[in-house]
Amino acid sequence: MKDSIITSKEEFEIMFKEYIIPLLGISNNNSQYKKHKMEKNELVVLKQQQLYFYDSVDSDKCFIVQVSKNFPKSNLNLLRTVYAEMMKVRHKNYDESIKNEYDSLQHLKKNYEYQLQKSLLNWFAGNNTNLLELIDKLESWKEKTYEGKKVPFAFLIDENSRDGEFPFMDFLEEEYSATFSDGITSIIELDANLKFLALKSITDKAVDVVYNLDNVPYRFSQIIETFTRDKLAVFLLVNGDIVLVKNCEIMLVKREGKWLNFNKEVFNSIISVELGQQETNFLSLLNEIYLSSLDVSFAHSGGIIACIRKEHIQSLINSQEDGTSILNNLDNLLPDNNIITPKKFDNQEMKKRFLKRNFLLNIIKNKDFTSIDRKMRSELISMDGATIIDFDGNIISVGAIIKNDSGSYGGGRGAAANKLSKFGFAIKISTDGYVEVYINERIKYRIK
Repeated sequence: MKDSIITSKEEFEIMFKEYIIPLLGISNNNSQYKKHKMEKNELVVLKQQQLYFYDSVDSDKCFIVQVSKNFPKSNLNLLRTVYAEMMKVRHKNYDESIKNEYDSLQHLKKNYEYQLQKSLLNWFAGNNTNLLELIDKLESWKEKTYEGKKVPFAFLIDENSRDGEFPFMDFLEEEYSATFSDGITSIIELDANLKFLALKSITDKAVDVVYNLDNVPYRFSQIIETFTRDKLAVFLLVNGDIVLVKNCEIMLVKREGKWLNFNKEVFNSIISVELGQQETNFLSLLNEIYLSSLDVSFAHSGGIIACIRKEHIQSLINSQEDGTSILNNLDNLLPDNNIITPKKFDNQEMKKRFLKRNFLLNIIKNKDFTSIDRKMRSELISMDGATIIDFDGNIISVGAIIKNDSGSYGGGRGAAANKLSKFGFAIKISTDGYVEVYINERIKYRIK
């Protein structure tokens, strides 16, 4: 690659923003490139809620990222592992000298992508390099169909076993392998060398498990909680997502070619610290909000969840300067909003609004957010409009159509989430599965 194509700083910025930032779950706006003296002989340092990513142990130039209190040590270890490996394939050193030759910027990025995937799998599975082969096979299946449909797969890896019957990767080359393991009710177990051990199903009468559904999407909860304790699992979903699970917890997701880090601790910490809410009840509510965001993300149905302070409820309901309210009175589901359903309707639109209201009131029945079944919650959130609750979990509205300011941007969901975030925080989940958390009209956390 010619020296003039990219500078060391430009390369460093590409590596950081395109590959490292998605693993942090924060916005690029939270990072700064500047000089800072290295105090430890480490490329990645966490100090006083700031992460420092140094260009080199010999350089004082680094990206500085603001993170929340109690940033998980597991995330820090992941970042250090990935960052150290990716630095090995850099084209230029910090002083502009050539470290590795590449034909083009695309060639360089391909090496970054491979090194990132390799280091993530090493972090996830130790030294089991066989997983690279499995991921490659699943990547090829993403582009295929079987009888006109996209194919899901699920694999359970027993790292302590070498007792497999035959190399399953050879079988996975064949088209008829597509009929096995849907990732919801069945899963294929392999040994450490990816040899076939068993085909397992949750419908097996011998299976006995108690589900706690923590940090697991609802639709995959049974298969994950039944079989992945003390084991690794790899899922290919019909939408092309590749999901890595370890000991009943989602660790990483590869979505549209990008590795994302679903980390509940980071999500909860960012929101609670930003809002100054550390009470046990609020943290419990936050945990349930995260789980519902996860459910909607993996269902690819899209939705908005907004959580507002009690003192701001009236600001939603009361009229604005133009005589309208942010929240329509018919969308207000609070118990004190007594609206009598008319016997006759002026028009069909009004009839639809009352049908929707009565249906939702009968579903909710004055329950708070945490008391509603998770599956039902995800279906409510997926309705067109916003699900709005207060900091105590009381449901204010479901499917609320939010009046946005003129000239708003970011699409309907983004504009609505941005506006609602003025009263607490709001979460936008796109139909692509991406998650963005808005606080005070700024994106503070994202899985994208």
